[in-house]
This record gives sequence, structure tokens and C-alpha cells, in this order.
Amino acid sequence: GDFQPGDVLLLYTDGVTEACDPSQEMFGEDRLIALLEDHAVTGGAQGVLDATLQSLANFTGCDQHDDDVSMLVVKVKQR
Repeated sequence: GDFQPGDVLLLYTDGVTEACDPSQEMFGEDRLIALLEDHAVTGGAQGVLDATLQSLANFTGCDQHDDDVSMLVVKVKQR
């Protein structure tokens, strides 16, 4: 379908969902979806990106990752 005002598109590499915490649990798609649901409505594209990066850092306990973490966030403007 077509994009509607307020829709958010997130493209990401597997380094996002496969980032692990100290006990080797992966961040996963469920956490990513919940994060998007929390931040996509109120935040712009930069806010969604910042929140995701902060959540990853909190989850893994560090700012360094074993795999590349690349994301592109697009939010359709309200009319």
C-alpha cells in the first residue's frame, strides 16, 4: 500500500537485531518493533534513530558492536 502521513520506514542491517547483551541474548525484532511503536508516533526520523541507538547501547552495555549497525529512518510528513 501507499505510505500515509506519520508512517515510519526503518531499514536496518542484521547487526541491529543480532546485537547481544552480556548473557548473549539478542536484541531481536520484537524489541525493535516495540521501540518503534513507542517512538514513531511522537518523534521525527532523527528521534527514532537516536532512541534505537540508545536502546541498543543500554541493551548491550556498550557502544561497540560485534557487527555493523546501519539504519535508515524515513518518516512521512504530516499534511
